[in-house]
Amino acid sequence: MARVMVESDVDSMVFNDGSLDEVGVFRILPDGLKGLGAVPPREKAIPRPQQDGDYAPSRLTSGGRTITISAEAVGLSTLDSAQLEDRICDLMNREIKVTVENAHGRRYFHGRLGDDPSPSMYMGERLFTFTLIITVDDPLKYGDPVAFTASNGLLIVENTGRAASYPRVHVDGNVTRLTLTLGIRTVKWSGNSTSLDLDFSDMLPSAGIATGQAFKIPPGRSAINVSSDGTVSMTVIPAWR
Repeated sequence: MARVMVESDVDSMVFNDGSLDEVGVFRILPDGLKGLGAVPPREKAIPRPQQDGDYAPSRLTSGGRTITISAEAVGLSTLDSAQLEDRICDLMNREIKVTVENAHGRRYFHGRLGDDPSPSMYMGERLFTFTLIITVDDPLKYGDPVAFTASNGLLIVENTGRAASYPRVHVDGNVTRLTLTLGIRTVKWSGNSTSLDLDFSDMLPSAGIATGQAFKIPPGRSAINVSSDGTVSMTVIPAWR
């Protein structure tokens, strides 16, 4: 069983793979949910001239993913169905958050519609089918964020996923300095603020100036050295391929 929620800035829609007994609910068609697996590498091997075999890529990276949701819905009337269709089409040109709940737990994606949903009406203009083709730039799947608080100059954090992800840092209270070190990478912040938020994915702080090498939190537990005059917490988002 799978449950999918599609959210924009003005609407929220729930999809499931159950029956159409409940009017106004979007039902995922059989094999209608695709694009949740791992994204293959975009690098290709290069043939060895006049030799057997290939040259392997020096590194492997993945592009974005495409999630496809093929579904159907039935309205109480033709007007009700038309309004449901309008909601689907209104997703176009909006940022979309997709939440998938299944045996793996909750997984989150952020993207946008990449094509016309192409709703098609049937059964006296009350039943219609459509397909959401959602372009997601990030190849990773993300779980529920978990916050950890520093104690005695140390942050013990855990990424319960299987892929590294960028953390978010929050500092409570008056803060003028912050240093975070994991391995050989260090991030420093300086300024004067009553609080601070810093997302390592873009290194754009809510105040002041951040410098250094942003690091990701690898799978498992990590110990991060912290120096600050405020109360530091870090939010880790588990990630999977």
